[in-house]
Amino acid sequence: MAGRPKPPPYRPDLPLWVRAVALFVPVAFLALGLALAAETMAFLGDSTRTIGLITSVRLEQDTRRGNDGFSETVTTEWPTVRYAGPDGAWRENEVAIALGFGAQAEGERVWVRYDDARPDIVRLDRGFWDHWLGPIAFSLVGGGATLGLLWLFRVLERVNRTRFRVEHGVDP
Repeated sequence: MAGRPKPPPYRPDLPLWVRAVALFVPVAFLALGLALAAETMAFLGDSTRTIGLITSVRLEQDTRRGNDGFSETVTTEWPTVRYAGPDGAWRENEVAIALGFGAQAEGERVWVRYDDARPDIVRLDRGFWDHWLGPIAFSLVGGGATLGLLWLFRVLERVNRTRFRVEHGVDP
């Protein structure tokens, strides 16, 4: 072993700062999903479900032109819902709905949930996905991307260590 030159110091393939920057967005998505889940659980725990009536529907259209020259129009429905609050008084509030998730018509009876402490905060209650789609989607995308990147970093590190072992004949 006296004739062999000393190998250079081992360096990881990806510096720590590159890994941290790459993980920032997926971890942010995961944190947002968990925060939305906590907010949804708090809302559902402190809310009352009642029947409401759609009194009017305001459509809001937003047209955006993309870089490819084509424009896209996004329509949002703002139904005004009348419902009885905790004190028995009738209240009316607007609720945002992305069109395509179930258009509402004037005069339609719907289930609504309102916050017991602040009855002006109201959501349509059409089922599980109305409340949980956002938190589940953000958590799955963020968690999956985070785990995928951690796995990729581990594979790249193993490949780099194996390459170093083959080139220099020693373990790093």
